[in-house]
Amino acid sequence: FFCLISVYLLSSCLSCKMDSPIVTLWGGDIKSPKLISVIPESENSICLEFSLPVSIKKASILFKTEESPATADISEPSKKIHLVMTQGPLAGREAILCGTVIDSGGNTLSFAVPFTGYNNRVARLQIHELRPAYTKPKVEFIEFLVLSDGNLGGVEICNAGNIASPVWTFPACEVLEGDFVVYHLRSVEENLVNETDEVLAQGIESAGIDARSPARDFWDVQSKAPLKKTAVILVRERTGGKIMDALLLSESEKTAWPSDELSIAAEEAVSAGVWGPTALVTDACCSTGSTVTRTIGRDSFSNKKINTNSASDWQICPTSKASPGTDNHPHTAL
Repeated sequence: FFCLISVYLLSSCLSCKMDSPIVTLWGGDIKSPKLISVIPESENSICLEFSLPVSIKKASILFKTEESPATADISEPSKKIHLVMTQGPLAGREAILCGTVIDSGGNTLSFAVPFTGYNNRVARLQIHELRPAYTKPKVEFIEFLVLSDGNLGGVEICNAGNIASPVWTFPACEVLEGDFVVYHLRSVEENLVNETDEVLAQGIESAGIDARSPARDFWDVQSKAPLKKTAVILVRERTGGKIMDALLLSESEKTAWPSDELSIAAEEAVSAGVWGPTALVTDACCSTGSTVTRTIGRDSFSNKKINTNSASDWQICPTSKASPGTDNHPHTAL
């Protein structure tokens, strides 16, 4: 009976839609190994981490219309298995990894989990402007300046203060140095689209009061204050990858981070060398005074030529001078 269920679920994955996350685990007893993480390491390899040493019985990669085999680089049981794919997904494209592993006790675990194709041409992003406030139709956003040509596929925006949805991942999209990219955290208007290469090639641009041409606009579907005025934003190259940039925000009355998640993310930013001088909330950028029309932005107009990766780089714009998708307006001192 178990075998019949496994065959049915594995075969049904061939028709799974790529636009909705799928995580399916089944098989064995309560002592079965657990799948902890799935991290692409290159265009044709993936690292799987398990709770117990296991061996791969079978594995394959499912695309929208086809299946491609994958093999382990070692035969002996291990907590970390490196799979070599015959054909991996393109940078930033979604596929599903299906497989079955077995531990030394004969317990098996079958799984079907989505992953994003490895991006070896990551566009370097710098956080440029942020709105941690909402009045319909003006939603919370994080704007980025592209510092180097490349692809956005798989780049993660980590919002440590948002427990319900802490990570958002960019789809595949080619960008150039100097481009602006805007991640809008809600979708409250009609005709909003993610401006990927395929969408723009069809002559379609996103609607939205804060959408700008030629900036690239991307839309999430969150609600209930997804971006707070006390927050830590990290920009990662990929899942488990290098932190490219960070922004620490805090309201003036805060004397400590209100959650462990924020404190840990702040420490990560400082350890990565993208924020300083410390991870204390008192060294965060002060968000008090920011509103829907008074966004928090990187100061592009001072005489400084060096980015200090600290609160001194950030100021609040004048009333009604929010500028998603374009360069920041001259700022007033916080």
